[in-house]
Amino acid sequence: MMNGDGDASDVFAIPDFWKPSAWLESPSLHLQHGPFFALDVDRVPPQALDGAGVKTTSDHPYFKTPALLDLPSRPEVQIKAIPSLDEPVIGPVLEPKAEDIWLFHDRVSAKQPEHKTWAKFDSGGKSESPITFISESGPGTFDSLLAAEDNPLHVPAYDDCKVVDSAVYCSCLLTLALGRSSMLFSWNDDKACFVPTMPYLKISGFSGESLGGINKACHECGDTTRYLRSYVDKTYTSHACQSRIALANAVDMLLLTIQAELGVRAQRSRSPLQLQALVQPVRSILVYFRGLVEKASPFRSDEQILSMLFQEAQSTEYRDGFLHNAVCEVLRMVSKPWTDFVEEWVGLKPEEAIVMTKNGPGKSFVKVENRMWIDDQGFELDEPDYFLDEDNMPSFISEEMALGIFETGRNLRFIRSNHPEHPLARQDEVTAANPPKIQWEFDWDAIMRVEDKAKNYEQALAEVIQGILHEKGEAKHSRLPLSRVDHELQFFGPDEAKLTEKVVASIHMLNQPMGQKPITNDGLPRILQEQLFDQQASLHHESGLPPHWTLLPLLSFGPTVAAQARLVNRECTRLLFTTHHLRDHLHLQRQYQLLGNGLFCSRLSHALFDPELDTAERQSGVALSGGVMGLRLSGRENWPPASSELRLALMGVLADSYEPRPGAPQQPSTSQALKGDLLGDISFAVRDLSPEEIEKCVDPDSLGALDFLRISYKPPSALLPIMTPVILIKYDKIFRLLVRILRMLYVVNQLFRDVSTRTSRGVPVDNISLRFRIEAHHFVTQLTAYFFETGIVMPWRRFDDWLDHVQDQLTSNSLPAPGVGKGYSPDRLRDYHEQVLDEIMLTLLLRKRQQPVLKLVEDIFMSILEFAKRLRRQAAGTVQPTEAGETGETKKLYVSFRKKVDVFITVCRGLSEKGGGYSGRGEDSARMRDDGQKRANGDRENTIDRLLLLLDMSGHFTR
Repeated sequence: MMNGDGDASDVFAIPDFWKPSAWLESPSLHLQHGPFFALDVDRVPPQALDGAGVKTTSDHPYFKTPALLDLPSRPEVQIKAIPSLDEPVIGPVLEPKAEDIWLFHDRVSAKQPEHKTWAKFDSGGKSESPITFISESGPGTFDSLLAAEDNPLHVPAYDDCKVVDSAVYCSCLLTLALGRSSMLFSWNDDKACFVPTMPYLKISGFSGESLGGINKACHECGDTTRYLRSYVDKTYTSHACQSRIALANAVDMLLLTIQAELGVRAQRSRSPLQLQALVQPVRSILVYFRGLVEKASPFRSDEQILSMLFQEAQSTEYRDGFLHNAVCEVLRMVSKPWTDFVEEWVGLKPEEAIVMTKNGPGKSFVKVENRMWIDDQGFELDEPDYFLDEDNMPSFISEEMALGIFETGRNLRFIRSNHPEHPLARQDEVTAANPPKIQWEFDWDAIMRVEDKAKNYEQALAEVIQGILHEKGEAKHSRLPLSRVDHELQFFGPDEAKLTEKVVASIHMLNQPMGQKPITNDGLPRILQEQLFDQQASLHHESGLPPHWTLLPLLSFGPTVAAQARLVNRECTRLLFTTHHLRDHLHLQRQYQLLGNGLFCSRLSHALFDPELDTAERQSGVALSGGVMGLRLSGRENWPPASSELRLALMGVLADSYEPRPGAPQQPSTSQALKGDLLGDISFAVRDLSPEEIEKCVDPDSLGALDFLRISYKPPSALLPIMTPVILIKYDKIFRLLVRILRMLYVVNQLFRDVSTRTSRGVPVDNISLRFRIEAHHFVTQLTAYFFETGIVMPWRRFDDWLDHVQDQLTSNSLPAPGVGKGYSPDRLRDYHEQVLDEIMLTLLLRKRQQPVLKLVEDIFMSILEFAKRLRRQAAGTVQPTEAGETGETKKLYVSFRKKVDVFITVCRGLSEKGGGYSGRGEDSARMRDDGQKRANGDRENTIDRLLLLLDMSGHFTR
């Protein structure tokens, strides 16, 4: 052992049987107090060992403790059995219980020699951890390794490339990623890409493959940025559609936000690898938007672009959360022009720029075209009207929603043109009710807020309308709109505090940097700032289960559109009932077109068929009498009558037989004025006929002798949505058949007079004529009863009851609950009105598929008319009824009549067995429901059974 002077101490001697133990010097055992020694048993004297070979005597000089080490309470060291040197070492042999850290406290350890370097000098003498990896030794070591001949990495060194400063290279790469030229990369217009100004460059510490990957990402990012910037510039300068401009605006906002964020964040990067980590997400979003722009380039209309974006947003639902949020926001931005037009069309916001009218061009899904219709003279006329262009409606809008949007806007323009003082026609009233916006919503919370806001808006505007309706006189015109109530009356302008606030805000705005658009923190910039460079934020941004994409259009737009539709359609329908007297006009059609007025039927029948009236025919040298004149169809040979005869015969028939609608609460003066307006819209006219039909009208004994007569009705402009040309044509077809029925009813009643005339003259009547007269009268009267009572009265009564219910609901003082039901609309009235006429035509055998059955009825009528003609000639004495030829012809007519009636009854039984749906079961009348409730079972029965019971209850014709 060494003393303080460095000489060997002889305090105690080390026996030769102690030797240094090699296994104690194992790296796995780290002892702090210097070398230890092991016992060499072969050299120990025998007397020092006991039977076990390890026991010593305390007084033996070899085992005495030196005086220097004779310290009190030193922990004992247990010595275990020493394994052989050939055995592996498993654990330490010595296990000290405790150590005295102050042992050898007076000894000073010798300093190790240090390697002096400039790097250590710059570090201020701080201790550095030993270098383990070659990458930690600096870029020079890595370059030397690549340049070595025995390069273990087998990576090319590219010694011929020039080495540039890393900071300069990173700055140029950042400029390249932002789409700008630098001293190392410049834009080539011919190649439409960035090219390096110095092709052979590298930086220290990076291989060529690593730099190639970083360069590729920055090159692709810069080229894509330039492409998108060029797309934005071209779109702004060209005459593109609004959605394409909105898409270019979204791309422009994307580029501005990325350049601002990337420029700030890249300044903190110290290596190309950090720059690559920042550029990689930017490259992915730019490449995606480049593909999005390329997909949208073939489309020219707003609706096609919106449909494509909706599909793209739907396809990204299960992809990266940030990309999905960004595309959804772009869909909201690009849809803004289309949703703005929808708001303008349905009346949620004032129309900007040029107001759409019927005299101007259409826009988006609304087109203005000429509607064709036939006037009183049978000529085709046209007038401009609004039409729904389904091809220009986005694919994500359902057919029902598209029809509701269009009908709401059309009904709103009806209110604006006919009732400009109505609250719905005054935009200030609508704006004061705080209408909700029509825009995309992608989460349940936003959708619930839209529904609540739509209900509040509907309730507020309904209360305003209800309050104005209760006002009297001119008070409603002098009422200030809600938006002007809170305006202040100021004489000297705002006070000093408000002026100071405005000046400070103006200064703050002027301090903004010029040449760059301000980037807001809403919408797409917020999504890019929060999620583009923060992948964890994009992963945890969405929570919960979002609505399915097929329901998003309905959930986003449906509440607002439905609320506005209920308000507009309800008010439009109410105005039709109250101001425009829709019920009186419908009652007018029921009286005249459907022969629902008994006095009118009697007057018309006498004016057309009664032979005892004075003739209206002009004769040379004969003055017209001043009595009641008629056409006398059954008592004249020349036919058809002249227009002057028609006017004289039918003069006053409509006016004298008019009956006001029962239950109409009107004053006498108002009733007379309304009667004048109604009768001014309806008159007799001549129908436009084909050459074949004109030939039938020339013969007075033919069934179509009166087919030229029609009732002309010109509805007011406000009732055109209800009284469409198609509905008027159906009225005309029904009136044409009913006139024939009216004639046949007069003819069969006249048969009794003709038989009585023959009997009074002493001419006997044969049994065939009697049977023919009775059976013809039975057939015509029962068929007439079926047509009028079952075919017209029953459907019209249901329609009239439904109109009473609707009118009561619309004119009641109670407000409807917001958001409940679909409400009433003019289109619903029109549909129900048309369905009633379809059901009437179905019962009257006037539908196209029923033409063979109606042809059988017409043949039966022709047989009766021929028999009436013969009987009339016999009554007049021009033909002797006892002649054999005359009796044979009558018998042939009767036999033919019986066969035709038999065939008709057989056909009706077949239709009854098949359940042909001639009333409620048919496809046309099955659509007719009263507020969604099905009809009673009795109303849906097959009414052809009633006709069979009326015609052949006893089986007389089928015997």
